[in-house]
Amino acid sequence: MAINLQALDMFRTATDWTGKGIANLDGDDAIKQNGTYGGPLGALRRSKIEQAANNEVRTELLRALGTAFGLSGMSEENGKVKFSKDFMDRLESLIGADFKRDDFKIDHEGNVTSGRPLTARRIKAILTRAETAATEMSGTSPTEKTEKTGKAAKLTKLGGVRKEKTYGPYAEKLATIKHEIAKLDKGDDSHVFSFFNRVGKTLGFLYDELDVDRVNDEAPDPSALRNDQEYEWKKELGELNEGEKPSFEYFDDKQGKYVKFESSYSYQNGLLWNKVGGGLLHLERSSFRTNESDDIAPLRKYIVDNLRLFVMKSIDVYFAAKEAGKLDLFFEHLREPGACLEDQCLHLVEFEAKHLSDGLQGLSSSEVDELERIAKQDPAKLATPDVDRQIGDIYDEIGNEQWFLDKEEFDDDIAKILIERLQGKTCAITKYNTSTHKFEPLLEKGKPVVRPLTAEDIRTFGALIFKETFM
Repeated sequence: MAINLQALDMFRTATDWTGKGIANLDGDDAIKQNGTYGGPLGALRRSKIEQAANNEVRTELLRALGTAFGLSGMSEENGKVKFSKDFMDRLESLIGADFKRDDFKIDHEGNVTSGRPLTARRIKAILTRAETAATEMSGTSPTEKTEKTGKAAKLTKLGGVRKEKTYGPYAEKLATIKHEIAKLDKGDDSHVFSFFNRVGKTLGFLYDELDVDRVNDEAPDPSALRNDQEYEWKKELGELNEGEKPSFEYFDDKQGKYVKFESSYSYQNGLLWNKVGGGLLHLERSSFRTNESDDIAPLRKYIVDNLRLFVMKSIDVYFAAKEAGKLDLFFEHLREPGACLEDQCLHLVEFEAKHLSDGLQGLSSSEVDELERIAKQDPAKLATPDVDRQIGDIYDEIGNEQWFLDKEEFDDDIAKILIERLQGKTCAITKYNTSTHKFEPLLEKGKPVVRPLTAEDIRTFGALIFKETFM
């Protein structure tokens, strides 16, 4: 299929506008800004002339996209361009959620009828995704690896800005490590290969998917873990419905698209574990709560901070140990590096302090201080997860499963799921305030009660939260 992105050139002037700038046609081959979007109430004041102008520019955008990708399904009748359902389906599959198909409102004859303004933000988002789609279709796959200066450099599949200065040098160092350890015994030193394979997977996840920035302020967030972009845009424009809650999403490789973020538990076990080559992060230690937080940024920052420390410390300690002639000691350390990733980071810092003098030479002093702060957090002093939040997260995860939807009361089936996941887990015990309908810390002698959960605890809280939430 021939791709001609020049067909979209007339819309590129919108990249210089503010996000709320409204596009109208300016002749046959240009657009102009005609005011700014005033939110949903603007529809009450929108004249038929303005609606027609909005439909014209939306029609031209569809025509340009169809031409760019050589799509069939466009026809012209009495000077009007019409679009088939197959045409719209194909465009939606190419552009994704940023297309906002419903905003075009194609009628049964194939005409654009919505009358809604086409904003600069929407144009920028569509152009960004169109360029990414064109790259994918042209054979330069976003996951294709290109040999460059001796390292494998992978292009991001999400269209983000790669943090080359932060991660690029570590990608090169890791390539050197893998070349050097290839000489080791595959049997006795299998734990070393396994460890640095995990480091590589983690670095790739950070580098290409998670810790990436917007191309510009108006572009969609390209991170693999983000706020739902539709919700974010509606919030900015004041279009949220009363009581509408924030929602979050993550990029699912298997489906090739963003899917709804249900809970930290399901994200950790369903995706993050595999992305880092098998490693547990205690996401409950972040300040993010699925049902309470307005932004997923605190969770993403917690993940990025810990994964960065894990990658950088692992690589820097290897070279420091090599220079000091202590690689054998370091390899022995890697036989039992720690249970969770937070512990592994802490143990790397402790190993460095005990056996080596120079570490983190590639980072600035401020970066060193921040990474050391993360690693040296005392797990006992970190916020212990509340029992009600733990159960609430599991309910979020299973809440749309049919067997759960069929339940009219808390029973043994639900209790079994909760007990399997939570029995023995240390949590802060809470109590339910019937006046405020909120959970509050349970105190003894002025201090929060923190202890491992029993099956009885889980049943009590599980039944209470089920009743308050679903009945």
